[in-house]
This record gives sequence, structure tokens and C-alpha cells, in this order.
Amino acid sequence: MKLKIKRGLWIVFAFNLMVGAVVWWAGSNVLNATFTSPIVTDFIDSVPTITIEDKTVVDPVDLNTSRSLGGMPLLYIQTDRDFVGVGAIQDGIYITRKAISFLNNGIVQQAFEFPEKGQINSELIQNYFHRIAIWAPAVLGLFYVLRLWIFYLLLVGFTALIALIPAVRRRLTACVVWRCAMWAHVGVLGTDFVCSYLGYPLPVLTYYNMNLSIWTNLIALFFITMLLQLIVAWVVSVIIMLFSAKRSQKKVSKKKD
Repeated sequence: MKLKIKRGLWIVFAFNLMVGAVVWWAGSNVLNATFTSPIVTDFIDSVPTITIEDKTVVDPVDLNTSRSLGGMPLLYIQTDRDFVGVGAIQDGIYITRKAISFLNNGIVQQAFEFPEKGQINSELIQNYFHRIAIWAPAVLGLFYVLRLWIFYLLLVGFTALIALIPAVRRRLTACVVWRCAMWAHVGVLGTDFVCSYLGYPLPVLTYYNMNLSIWTNLIALFFITMLLQLIVAWVVSVIIMLFSAKRSQKKVSKKKD
């Protein structure tokens, strides 16, 4: 029994690791292609050098301008004021004399003070994007592997609840719950992963609340997607388990005959 469980866990481990590696590879390629595209490089080159002293922008002063990314205003440089004022109604990144602010839905979501001394220029921004392209896909890949393990353990737990039914339990062989959950985990998530790559993911009702931040909406969508995948995988796992129980019962009946 332990050997079968270990074999199933190794299959899950290999699958999760493979998916995490694919997520890392795809994310790295997408970010590198995005950050080196002419639209992004032109945007970076258009950012003027901003000099900071005593946590305050000293050059350029009294500047009120914007920079666009792909024709859409994204960066607002307003060194004619200390902080984002009431007149800031467009979403984007605001650089004022005292802080960098991020606006979403007309509301300041985050604001950061400047360091004691330094400069913001195109080279600094390019290096920042380069670090993002290296570390963000790696963190995302590791996070996805952790997410898959949590998904598998939840699937085992929910499948085990069905196995507690006396009529089902007495027909099951040892470690069948782990094995059925393993096949459902690999089968459902593998199929959904491939279909998502081809543009045909599981149909998910997209959740988006205009009054919440983009990160809150993404987290909500993440859990909704995971819940749908878990329900489908649980149904598949139970079907496999019931089929296995029925087949085991037939073998027992033949031996008695």
C-alpha cells in the first residue's frame, strides 16, 4: 500500500514540477518580449531624468506632463505639487514632488515616498523591468507548484468523504482514494492547462468589482477558477473511485463463484 501511495505521489510531484517549469518558461518569455518591444522601450526612453534630494524631486520642477504607453496615458509627472491632487481623475502612475502614487478607478491604491537621494531615469526603469522579468516568473512558477499541491490534498480530502459511505467503503481496495485523486488531478488539470494554452480554458464566470483594486479582483478570479477546477476534478475522482469499487466487487463475485 505504501508503495502505491508513493508511486502516486511521485506522479503528482513530477506533474506539478513540470507545470511549474512551463509557467516559469512561458512567463519569462512573455515578460522579456513585452519589455523589449518597441512600444515599451519608446515609453521608457521618453521618461525624463528625475533628481531626488531629501525625499523631494528637485529636477525637473513645476512640470506637469504625461507619457503614453501604446497611445494610452500611463505615467503622469506632476512636480508642481507635493502629492496627487483632487484633479487627478485618470488611472495611472503619478510622480509628484513627494511621492509615487498608483491610481485605480480614480482612487490612490498605493503611495510610496522617495528615498533620501537618487535619480529616476530610463536606465533605472529598464534595469527594474529586467529584474521583474527574471524573478517574477520564478516566483510565479513556485507559487503554482504550491497551489497544485494544495489542490491535490484538497481533492484527496473531498474524495475521501465519499469513501466514508459504508456501501462504497466496503467495496474499495487499499489506497484507492489517493490513486483516484491522482488520476483526476493529472487528467483534469493537464487537460485544462493544454486547453488554456490553446485558448479554450474551463468556462469561468469572470468576477470583477470596479470598487476594488486590480489585485483584489485577480485574487477573487484565482479562487473562483480553482474552485471550478476542484469541483470538476472531484467529480472525475469520484467517478473513477466508484468504477474501481464496482470492478472490485465483480472480481470478488467471480472468486466466490
